[in-house]
Amino acid sequence: METKQELEQLLHEAIEHLKINNAEFVEPISVETYKENLRILQEHYLPDLKTKMSYYSIKIHNKEIESKFQNFINVQFKDFINKKHRVMQPASYGIGSGGSRSGQPVEMFLTKLIEIAISTTAQRAIEAFEKSLTETKGSFKRVILLQGPTTHLEDMHELREIPICDGIRLVMLPKQPQEMPPYLFPGGFSSLMHQSHPSIFSLKAILVIECEVSPLFVKPELIVTSHNSDGTKSYGPKTDANPFQIKIKSADYPDFDVELFCQTISLSCNIACTPILEWGYIDPDEIYSVIGTGSRPTAKCVLPSGPIKFDCINKEQVPKIKEFYENLVNLKKGVRKKLQIPINRWIKSEATQTQEDKIIDIAIALESLYLSEISDKTELSFRLRLHAAWLLKENTKDRRDLMKFITEIYNCRSSIVHNGILPKKKLVKVRKELILKKKLRN
Repeated sequence: METKQELEQLLHEAIEHLKINNAEFVEPISVETYKENLRILQEHYLPDLKTKMSYYSIKIHNKEIESKFQNFINVQFKDFINKKHRVMQPASYGIGSGGSRSGQPVEMFLTKLIEIAISTTAQRAIEAFEKSLTETKGSFKRVILLQGPTTHLEDMHELREIPICDGIRLVMLPKQPQEMPPYLFPGGFSSLMHQSHPSIFSLKAILVIECEVSPLFVKPELIVTSHNSDGTKSYGPKTDANPFQIKIKSADYPDFDVELFCQTISLSCNIACTPILEWGYIDPDEIYSVIGTGSRPTAKCVLPSGPIKFDCINKEQVPKIKEFYENLVNLKKGVRKKLQIPINRWIKSEATQTQEDKIIDIAIALESLYLSEISDKTELSFRLRLHAAWLLKENTKDRRDLMKFITEIYNCRSSIVHNGILPKKKLVKVRKELILKKKLRN
């Protein structure tokens, strides 16, 4: 109780003596404006405002109060502080939000407490402080930007959430940034799409996975990594091992596989769905969300290999997506491995831009799926038609029609590969059942 009262008093005194420091090239702002901007950023995705706010910092304009507050932090977090370097490592680094491998300066945690108090209430800051000392697990969101799914135009003015299961959901983003959720990735646009604009999220889909991380803080063990020319030393962590453990908070899919789920969306909805940007997000009113000014985000980014194609997806497709995902998850490891090439080629055929490439990828998928276990390589075209027709159709007429259709695809493929030309100008379309659906269900 005494600790809570002491912190409450320190927060009150610190807020009374706050000063906003700003970079030389930005206009100074008042403490009240700083407070209001923090509140706004907790509720809205406004990357321009977030960037602007990064040029400001709060400072306790009273040395005595600042020293008292710093001593309080030193005592309360002593188990996590590397005293020699005055750093400690929050869970934000372990989940990929950003930060330094060597930890964050202790002063950043004092600043975070004050920010929580002025953007919410002093009571919320005290609760966050108590949680940091008494709990070993914290919540965060794992967020993945998807290439492929997009929002229907009639839903462009609002955010839509499509539950997949407990703890996992698809979020279809609206058009305008100010209507987007605050947990979108705040930086790295230029590295992702060769542009510096939040429009990369406009009308796109993200996958949101509720997770927990443990512990909330660790004490960094640092060693000398290099001797600099000016006589100083550089330090780094003693080990590269990540000391933080991450767990998905879903009873249905505790081992949820993002790559497999994206393949499922591709197969179920006839689109090429792949993850292109992934990051972790901790609510800013948690002390373990500290990443420090100027810290580089450690998000995973996979650049698209070519032009991006987006297709609409809706909640009516979710049951089919979940059915496909469960089918793939429950396959034996060896069977899933054999299916990987046809799956990949089918998805590639959806993403590719040229008719010739589509046909080649579809033909490879068919051959890999229906001919992979055949040792006799003669009459492959006939065997392919026979096996696919027998498996996918039940009566003689339908089997003959399917064999004729596969013959057309195979002839197109052979003409492209051997002669370098496509004999027909029309686009050859193949239904999903031709590749995987029925085989997965059998």
